[in-house]
Amino acid sequence: MSTAADLIAALDAETARAAGAPTALLSVTLDVVGEGQPAQTRVAIVRATKSLVFSEAEALTADGARLIAASAVHKIAR
Repeated sequence: MSTAADLIAALDAETARAAGAPTALLSVTLDVVGEGQPAQTRVAIVRATKSLVFSEAEALTADGARLIAASAVHKIAR
């Protein structure tokens, strides 16, 4: 993972997997909170309704320091 776009792609993939259907990104907030080379990405589904999926993600360095925090809302395409 090297860019904010990669973090958004990880959010897109995880929300579609969790929804079991294609999703469309409605809103995303990115907070850059550190410097360094991203080594891993963590994505979590916070809440899912019939039509929306709320998720969070973070990009971390190899030693676990947070570089980017993100939250997103996706619409489920059914």
